[in-house]
Amino acid sequence: MNKSAIFLFTKSPVSPNIAKTRIARVLGDKKALSIHKAFLKDIIETLNTIGNTDKYVSCTQEGSSFFDKYKDFGVFYQKDIQRSSYGISTYVSDITFSFNHLFKLGYEKVISLHADCPDLPKKYIENAVEKLNTNDFVLGPTEDGGFYLFGLKKFIPELFYSVRHGTNDALKDIRQLPEKIGVKMYETQIWYDIDTVEDLQNFLKRKSKAEFSKKILQKLDIDKINQPIK
Repeated sequence: MNKSAIFLFTKSPVSPNIAKTRIARVLGDKKALSIHKAFLKDIIETLNTIGNTDKYVSCTQEGSSFFDKYKDFGVFYQKDIQRSSYGISTYVSDITFSFNHLFKLGYEKVISLHADCPDLPKKYIENAVEKLNTNDFVLGPTEDGGFYLFGLKKFIPELFYSVRHGTNDALKDIRQLPEKIGVKMYETQIWYDIDTVEDLQNFLKRKSKAEFSKKILQKLDIDKINQPIK
């Protein structure tokens, strides 16, 4: 067992009307779900290249069956990708369960990675792991005011229960925590969250190396949609 763990925190990749709902309003549930699956494949492929860490997927039990069903797509379920399932409904309950579960297993550093950044550079994740050596928690902000990554050396309740998660104030609340509770925080580089069709189009313009995502978006002619919604 390594000292560090990374878990991919994701909504179910098998149920429509759950993942990528804003994209589904334009493309429909089936296409939105296929995009979500491609995102997961690209992120897991990136995780598989990161050494000296144990990797997990934190998902609903229903979502976990997806990784079993598609295990022939090696990037979905490798030997070093185990599954950490949660059965509670809210974001805060789910992610705190995941962190506490991994800390109880004995990990000294735990990092959560959201599933909306299929082209997140490997070096950003590795940097977060390294910065936890000298910081209490690490935050990976997105350009739209959210975040793609949390990294902790120990569970910090205020990070979850004193923050207005799911609102535009979440990032501001997090940035105020170090002074309020006396912890040391490091922010990694900003990256791009993908929530809308416009975000998908911007992703294609970046010419990233997220091949599974690029392939499905090109197949769906995302770049030809004239009126993306925000």
